[in-house]
Amino acid sequence: MFSNGLVIFLFVLGCIFLMVGVFLVVLGLKYLKDSTEKRKKPNSSIPQPLNTSVSTIPQTIDLGTSNNTPHSTLIQQLVQNSPIQSVRDPYSSDIINIGEIVVVVKSYNFSSLEPSKLLQVGDLLRMIDFRVEKQPTFTAHFIDKFNIVYPDIICMGILLNTYLEHDPTLGTMVIKFHENTDSNLDRVFPLNIISLEKTLLKHE
Repeated sequence: MFSNGLVIFLFVLGCIFLMVGVFLVVLGLKYLKDSTEKRKKPNSSIPQPLNTSVSTIPQTIDLGTSNNTPHSTLIQQLVQNSPIQSVRDPYSSDIINIGEIVVVVKSYNFSSLEPSKLLQVGDLLRMIDFRVEKQPTFTAHFIDKFNIVYPDIICMGILLNTYLEHDPTLGTMVIKFHENTDSNLDRVFPLNIISLEKTLLKHE
């Protein structure tokens, strides 16, 4: 037979274990509820989709007239919104697309008042815009040589800091760097003074 003291001790110990068990159950239910609510609550830290809309490009391709718009933004607008996306290479059957690199095959100066705008044979440019002279709203995905507007195509390109020069020792074209480059690298020129860089190198 157990003594009264032992019975009381075991009773108290059992009550303690029961209270601990109830506390753990309540704590577990609370944790489960909090976890469920967190999963349902939207995460405000998820970035929202960026607005990729681009405003209408200027009617003129003279970037100097839009001083309130960052230069790089204007270039991006021209590339994305060029009314003509590709034209036939004047000196081959290849196609010149917006974004491709072309080489100057005939010297050209956009303005005699701006000698810095001179394009020399071998200069490399990245194409960013094609337009039909006096018809700025003319649009086409591709213009071939037989198209009536082909002779009137004018181009815009970004002058690169490299150029091609014929090396008589090697008997081929080599790439060199311009020593001094104008900070204004936009060039406007007719289509008939350029050809694809890869076309020129292919015929070397």
